[in-house]
Amino acid sequence: MRLHEAVHMLTTNPRALLEQAHVSIAGAGLTPVSSGLRMVKVSMPEHFQGTKQNTAGVPLPTVSVELFMEPGGIPAPLWRDTNSGIEYMGVRTYYISMKRQEADPGGIPDGTRYALPLNNDGPPVETCVTSQLSGCTFGIGSQVPGGACLVSHIQPLGGAPLDNLALAQQTTNLFGAAPELLVQQGVPGGYADRATILGHRQYGRWYFFIQEVNFAGIVQDVRDL
Repeated sequence: MRLHEAVHMLTTNPRALLEQAHVSIAGAGLTPVSSGLRMVKVSMPEHFQGTKQNTAGVPLPTVSVELFMEPGGIPAPLWRDTNSGIEYMGVRTYYISMKRQEADPGGIPDGTRYALPLNNDGPPVETCVTSQLSGCTFGIGSQVPGGACLVSHIQPLGGAPLDNLALAQQTTNLFGAAPELLVQQGVPGGYADRATILGHRQYGRWYFFIQEVNFAGIVQDVRDL
């Protein structure tokens, strides 16, 4: 797999990318960056290649997606970092920012909910990304034609009791009702160790896909959400 092929799959068929490569997404962490249309830089660093594999033991290429936060904008559609020598391609996508769980289980993390538009009335952007889940909860709301799909990404407080229950409650509070789907760590239908989630808009609806990876770097599963 070459970099331009990975970018093409990310923007047109993200499920295929999750099936054919290990995808690592790095966001802004706890830096206050709002959700919305953002630039990301996509790379395939040489030192990562072949370090991940699937359950059959077949090595997988690694595709790195990073939120672009440098001032001045991307230097070019395709560029090479002068220090590391890593080649990058810039992609515009919807970015869902991670927010920290509130200490009050009934609270709502500030600004975490984002409405992904169902119709393409603006820029031709059909994908969404969020940083890797490693204990976080990702919420997906219902979709009404002509409206939007509400999504959220909440990080649990370290050591807080009943994190999953509190996160579920806070995500429900965000949506105003129980969301269509909650993707949580350690619960049925969720993920065990780490997960990458990509979204793709087709025919006025958002579809979401998950890649589960264990701590040993083995891609355990890729499935629709």
